[in-house]
Amino acid sequence: KGLQLIGDVSPRIRQAMETRLTQLVKVLAVASATALELPRALAPTHHRARTRAPVASAVSLLRVAHSVSDLGAVCAFYSETLGLATMEEGSCADGRARCLLGSAATALQLELRQSDGPAGFSEDGAYRGLSARVPDVAAAAEAAASSGGSVLIAPAVVKYGPSLVPEEEDQVLTNVTQALVADPAGFPLLLFQDESCAGQGELCAARLDVTAWKPSEDWWAGRGLATLRWQSNLPRETSIVVTVGQPGGVAGPCGLIGGGGAGGQLRYV
Repeated sequence: KGLQLIGDVSPRIRQAMETRLTQLVKVLAVASATALELPRALAPTHHRARTRAPVASAVSLLRVAHSVSDLGAVCAFYSETLGLATMEEGSCADGRARCLLGSAATALQLELRQSDGPAGFSEDGAYRGLSARVPDVAAAAEAAASSGGSVLIAPAVVKYGPSLVPEEEDQVLTNVTQALVADPAGFPLLLFQDESCAGQGELCAARLDVTAWKPSEDWWAGRGLATLRWQSNLPRETSIVVTVGQPGGVAGPCGLIGGGGAGGQLRYV
């Protein structure tokens, strides 16, 4: 930043300069990613204050679609586990049955599509399922198990360290009661406790694994979604999670909280 090519140099020199600048940017990007694995006290200070260019307009993450082989069973699971209501029923353009589930107007909606072919969750993809805020994790996990789902990780309190965005002091720890369950189609659902949650539960985030966190973060920023939380999971896990959502939203380690709508969680391992 701050470097400018001189306009009156020869094309060959200009090309060499541009090539060198490109290499320098790549080196800086690698150095930035490497610094994420250092202890927070050793991380360069420029990671603690990053700015975003203004965007013309913001978008909202409204819904996620799952293809399932048993539409009725999966609908019942989300109704029993989170209290989601059926907002629409009908058919897709290709004739497949579909069902739209949701709760509060600001929360993420789930569209279920009947499939006679390949359906359900795939471990091979980057999509890691959904997050839901609930007032009682233990009760939600029990409901998941009794309504055709499975408990992958039992309810427990997980300690998260400080985030860089918003910046928190080094000694800050955030305790989150959470559990990981799966619906009848195998799609993971991360449950985390948010006592301000209205009703039985709300879907609040789509969870994605990414191979390059910075370009992914910038892609969402270019569509109007702000970085609400930027957190390293060391030493518990060698990863970072970037939570994006509408500007002004509030996010905890597992997703948006306090009725702050819906967003995405980008996990870089």
